[in-house]
Amino acid sequence: MTTLYLIRHAQSDNTNKDQTLRPLTAKGQEGAQRVAKTLADVPFQALYASTYIRTQQTLQPLANLLNMKIVSIYDLRERELKEEIFQGDFDQYMAQQWADFEFAAPESESLMAVQQRNLKAIRSILRMHPGQIIGVGTHGCAMSTILHAFIPFGFEGYMTMRPKTPCIYRLEFDGERFVRAEEVPII
Repeated sequence: MTTLYLIRHAQSDNTNKDQTLRPLTAKGQEGAQRVAKTLADVPFQALYASTYIRTQQTLQPLANLLNMKIVSIYDLRERELKEEIFQGDFDQYMAQQWADFEFAAPESESLMAVQQRNLKAIRSILRMHPGQIIGVGTHGCAMSTILHAFIPFGFEGYMTMRPKTPCIYRLEFDGERFVRAEEVPII
């Protein structure tokens, strides 16, 4: 059995409009410490994260505790959105995206594209680490689309997860075949 811990980043500084460079807030740093405390006894064989600063900063206390390095994977990044989308009714935009997985505003990604890109990375990790326990630092929308590939998650699941920064789900696989998923309470 291979176990993946999907770890959504802790609270980030939304005043930084560059998605790739958005750091954690002070509360987010505390959240990252809580992630490390929650997962301290899990015998991880590897830690992966998107290339975005907030996922790296969320996993770093855990990596330090376990004396491990975080491997960056570009395809684990968050959905690409044009900045103007945030100035409109974002909840309505997200509802439309979840209703039509192929819908995307110009110069933005559909949820289908986000899901396919992230699942490609997840499958690669599963093939590289059969029978191991792996941590994967990710993002809210990206994580929601990954979960939606395996369990009924949808818009409601996304909206429930949205305020949870950080958030952890444990997924178990037999080879690449999904077995089960559960949310992990954070200490």
